[in-house]
Amino acid sequence: MKKCLATYLFILLAVQTLWGEVTPGITLTTYYADASGKSGAELRTALGTIISANYKTVSYDNLGYLLKYADTQNADGTTIVDIYSTCSNTTSVSGEKVTWGSQCSGTASENVGCNSVLNREHTVPQSWFNKASPMVSDAFHIYAVDAVSNGHRSDHPFGECSGGTSYKGSTCNESGKLGTCTFSGYSGTVYEPIDEYKGDIARGYFYMITRYRTTNFTQASGSNDDECFTYTNGQVEMTTYMLNLMLKWHRQDPVSEKELIRNEVIYGNTTYHKGNTTSYAQKNRNPFIDYPDLVEYIWGDKKTTAVNINTLTPAYLALSGGTGGVQYINYVTECSATQWTITFEDKMHGTAIASQTVSNGGTFTFPSVEDKEKEAGTCAGEHYHFVGWLPSTHTATPITDADLYTAGTTSPAVTADATYFAVWAKETE
Repeated sequence: MKKCLATYLFILLAVQTLWGEVTPGITLTTYYADASGKSGAELRTALGTIISANYKTVSYDNLGYLLKYADTQNADGTTIVDIYSTCSNTTSVSGEKVTWGSQCSGTASENVGCNSVLNREHTVPQSWFNKASPMVSDAFHIYAVDAVSNGHRSDHPFGECSGGTSYKGSTCNESGKLGTCTFSGYSGTVYEPIDEYKGDIARGYFYMITRYRTTNFTQASGSNDDECFTYTNGQVEMTTYMLNLMLKWHRQDPVSEKELIRNEVIYGNTTYHKGNTTSYAQKNRNPFIDYPDLVEYIWGDKKTTAVNINTLTPAYLALSGGTGGVQYINYVTECSATQWTITFEDKMHGTAIASQTVSNGGTFTFPSVEDKEKEAGTCAGEHYHFVGWLPSTHTATPITDADLYTAGTTSPAVTADATYFAVWAKETE
């Protein structure tokens, strides 16, 4: 058998995470239709109205039923994904809801994972709005976290710090850290989560000042809430310090699969929320998870530009590459002198093609792809052999082995979005 590179099949592989299975439980363009044509403060008000309509308050006591799916791995209701620690707590999730406990006392108060106790962590501390409802139980800013790590964060503002202190445990550790702020605009003590969850927290903050734009978040005497929020003329805003920090975190940490699933659980999409969605779902959404660019149209680079919801890319498509699942557009350049375009679904080989998110300057490993037989249409019955990956920017012909990255090799440093084609050769005797 020999490889004939004159005939080859391309498969698009975008260098980004593929979460093609997460599907929104509503038509997003319809849900957000009233936001179109608006920008800045007017857009924020419109979104606030949209996400307040049909909102159902899940009580503070009943949050455990909701967070059992919102904060567990793939909404499995079994293993907690903790934004402040490495503890994969299963003990407190073993029943029909998450069970809560008090932080361990004495010397155990610095023992992460102590007694597998979980707390309801308010990323906007509840004292800042005087524990008022519905903010006190709004799941878009509340997470099930290790009690010791939660106590360490306390009501300190979020920020970035050099060094800092993280508590340890016998089986897991705190992943966040407490230290002196190094981010411009504040020099006090701050809590810094790991990079993986910074965007999640930021989009929760943008949600809170949109959903509760007339609520005062500076009501805690003696706290640092005024370093994060202002309240003037009946409107809450982030301080310059906090807005700049949240914009940075939002931009650097894109929406993840975990966030998409969490959004669906809170909304009450029964594909992901496997509990009682009638009593334990909020029936609203976080617009900044659905459409991350909305942040820019209110607070960022596009705040003077009117948004068109119909042309925005929802996070579901940005991550999946197509509606209802990942799709790849493939083509064969020569096949009995006939050219055509074929559309395959993401499981054309029985498994999805692997992809990954790569940090700026980082690298990734090129995946392998199974060989494929053309099963129908022109050239049916012919076999194609995977030979390697070709950068989409490559234009020279003919393609040679030297132009390809083979499976298992390390990519060049990634400094921008990139696309690679899987190159297939027709197998001939």
